[in-house]
Amino acid sequence: MKLLLDTHIALWALSEPERLPGHVVALLRDFNNEVLVSVVSVWEVAIKHSIIRPDGSRKLGISATELLDWMRQVGFDVLPLKPEHCSGADALPWRTNPATGRAHADPFDRMLVAQALAEPLRLITADPLVALHLPDASGLIEKV
Repeated sequence: MKLLLDTHIALWALSEPERLPGHVVALLRDFNNEVLVSVVSVWEVAIKHSIIRPDGSRKLGISATELLDWMRQVGFDVLPLKPEHCSGADALPWRTNPATGRAHADPFDRMLVAQALAEPLRLITADPLVALHLPDASGLIEKV
């Protein structure tokens, strides 16, 4: 099985593995599975790590370099961004968050969903809003 980790899942695996449920840990450890982290997630981490709050702390404590080094160590691959992924994100419908009534417009989430649909890959996420983009994609999302 080919797995795509949502950014927070990759970060949890790196820095807070206890947050991952057992079935996800088993998927990640299964050598029959190909585990990918999108270059989009690396970009998201780089952006959030570069943001320094007024108190001097970083919005995200892990850098893109640390994420890439860890991925190399554990054998996770980087999924590149292809033109088809971009056009796929453009074609995604805008879904409404039932809790707020607002469209879920996170560009990183939209691109990960587009990549999962285009390849296809099973997207592992704990974000219920990501599932809004895959209502008809049975088997392409693994909710944590």
